[in-house]
Amino acid sequence: MWDWFTDLGDRTAQFLTTSPLWLQVTLVIAVAVPLCAVLALLWLRVVDRVGSLLGRGGARARARAQAKVSLDRMTRTDAERVASAKHGEP
Repeated sequence: MWDWFTDLGDRTAQFLTTSPLWLQVTLVIAVAVPLCAVLALLWLRVVDRVGSLLGRGGARARARAQAKVSLDRMTRTDAERVASAKHGEP
């Protein structure tokens, strides 16, 4: 079923190995440079996306921690506020 694909690969390899060096270099550069440029752009997008997600996760954690501290401060009793002001001394 995949014989045509194998044959295509064999013919391409045979053509490249029997062609002169200047043609090999030209073809490899003409194919490799644009291909690597596209892959680099995709990789950059992946890195930016992961960094964005990790950055937002850190901001969410900080916001949750700050909200918890604020909630603890709002729900303290007067005795706890006085003790906190005296650094834990009753």
